[in-house]
Amino acid sequence: MKKRFLLVLAAVFASVASLYAESGTCGANLTWDLTGGTLTISGTGTMSNYSYSSSPWYSSRTSITSVVLNEGVTSIGECAFSNCSSLTSVTIPNSVTSIGGSAFYECSSLTSVTIPNSVTSIGESAFRGCSGLTSVTIPNSVTSIEDDAFAYCSSLTSVTIPNSVTSIGGYAFVGCTGLTSVTIGDSVTSIEYGAFSNCSNLSSVNIPNGVTSISEGVFRGCTSLPVIDNIRYADTYLVKVVNTSLATYTIKEGTRWIGESAFYDCRLLTSLTIPNSVTSIGDDAFYDCSSLTSVAIGNSITSIGWNAFRGCSGLTSVTIPNSVTSIGLNAFAYCSSLSSVTIPNSVTSIGEHAFYGCSSLPVIDNVRYADTYIVEVVDNTLSSCTIKEGTKWIPKYAFSDCSRLTSITIPNSVISIGENAFSGCTALRSINIPDSLKMIAQNTFRECRGLISLSIPKSVTSIGDCAFSGCSSLVSITLPDSAT
Repeated sequence: MKKRFLLVLAAVFASVASLYAESGTCGANLTWDLTGGTLTISGTGTMSNYSYSSSPWYSSRTSITSVVLNEGVTSIGECAFSNCSSLTSVTIPNSVTSIGGSAFYECSSLTSVTIPNSVTSIGESAFRGCSGLTSVTIPNSVTSIEDDAFAYCSSLTSVTIPNSVTSIGGYAFVGCTGLTSVTIGDSVTSIEYGAFSNCSNLSSVNIPNGVTSISEGVFRGCTSLPVIDNIRYADTYLVKVVNTSLATYTIKEGTRWIGESAFYDCRLLTSLTIPNSVTSIGDDAFYDCSSLTSVAIGNSITSIGWNAFRGCSGLTSVTIPNSVTSIGLNAFAYCSSLSSVTIPNSVTSIGEHAFYGCSSLPVIDNVRYADTYIVEVVDNTLSSCTIKEGTKWIPKYAFSDCSRLTSITIPNSVISIGENAFSGCTALRSINIPDSLKMIAQNTFRECRGLISLSIPKSVTSIGDCAFSGCSSLVSITLPDSAT
């Protein structure tokens, strides 16, 4: 009886001891020890990466109150301390160079963390959901803050992003509702999608001049940012009109970015001058501004986003300045009163359906044009066509299924012929490909069953897949040595 009691007692002690003293390996040359709530990582080299529930101490995660990484540890593995909800402090040595994705995910009791100068990268979701985190020091050694890195750190009140950082990832600080100010270092060039979205108390942010790319939704839901003349701004970024029922707005001088949906559905807006400081017009920026009759686009703008002026049915003319290089998909679609547009030589990219539904644009020889861009074929029963001199763009499907078309003349000004541009032109017997063309896109002449011969100029360097598929009558084709 006494022997049995002693055995039971020993088993109880062993069980209790296992709760308060556990150990093992967590890398080729790393060991871990959990004693009395303190998890200590020792050794040299990198820590293993884990999934959300596979770390060796995961079953004891709620009892971990502090983490100590000894000198010699060079990385914190992915999901290493995720869901350690009782963790209040962490010691990271100067030997650590990287913090893995989701390393401290949902460590809701962690209040502060000092990242040493040795760390160069902070992984995706590294501190996501650390709702108790009130302060974090990001050192000058870090070059990028990855997606979701500090998402939903709702107690974080201020952030300074050092000059070493060049990019801020998507949703990096989304939902940081306690955040009131952000200082962005001068080396940052890009801020990705939703980076500071729903930071509802954010009232101060600077955007350095070196930033060249701001993605959609970066400041969406930042309702504490300052409002000037009914427009909310994040420094030089125009976020959103706060009152859509006005007929006029004045964009402040120095504004560089007009954000996505900034003037969306401002149906009473009649005219607008965009200052020369603006470099980008975001997606949907003036979507459905149906009373807008004129817009002066500043000469610093380089890109016009998707759907930027879609549905501006009162717009009659647009002059695009020489600074613009790209016009997005559907940018001026359904501008049904648009009768005049100027596209400069600086433009190198025009998105699909950029002028779709612009029924007031001029028609020449059954083809509707937006300056040097073919919008559509008005009558697909045409038998011949001479594209006007100066035309540069023949878009996707432009002449597709014009089954009666037998011949077409393309001027040497054309630089782009889109996919399927002549697909299904079954009666087409001859076509001249201009010396200005560099690429023949996929399916361009697919099912042109009447095409007998074709000579491709030396200017063409690339021919897409199935470009001449189904050209069953094609008996002669001359390919230049430059084509691949």
